[in-house]
Amino acid sequence: MPPPADLCDSCGRSLAADEPRQRCSDERCDELRRCRACAGERCPRCGGDDSLFVDEASPLALRRRVFAEAFATKAGASEAVDPRLLVARAFAAYAGRPLLGEPRADGSVRWWSYGRCGAAARALGDEVRRRCGGGGAAVVICASNSAGWLLADWACALAALPSIAA
Repeated sequence: MPPPADLCDSCGRSLAADEPRQRCSDERCDELRRCRACAGERCPRCGGDDSLFVDEASPLALRRRVFAEAFATKAGASEAVDPRLLVARAFAAYAGRPLLGEPRADGSVRWWSYGRCGAAARALGDEVRRRCGGGGAAVVICASNSAGWLLADWACALAALPSIAA
């Protein structure tokens, strides 16, 4: 069954499931959708300019694409999927979409996109792998819940190193 069509909030045109759409990460604007022709510099609901991002397709279409790519194996469907592949595909497929919100002192939120998180996690994972070598190393993450903690955990996943929360 195909995903339901979204409508552009500005012109009312139906957006195909695999068509890019502009969205807003502000919690007041969660369901904002605008087609490329209507996309603008500011969100029409909250007035924000740093909270806009582009989804390359509907969330359901992106999710289907990530899983289809991750589960497409050369040896056949019975083979187990490497979780690193799923994480890496998600970082790539949702690159422009906000993933982590970091609260600021003034009450606003600084958003990290999937693409930015993926690049940071890959860089950190490469460095951890370089320093730890291979051969049964594990990484202990000793920190409070934060964007840095999540990035460290994703870095371990991408580097195929087990992480232990302490």
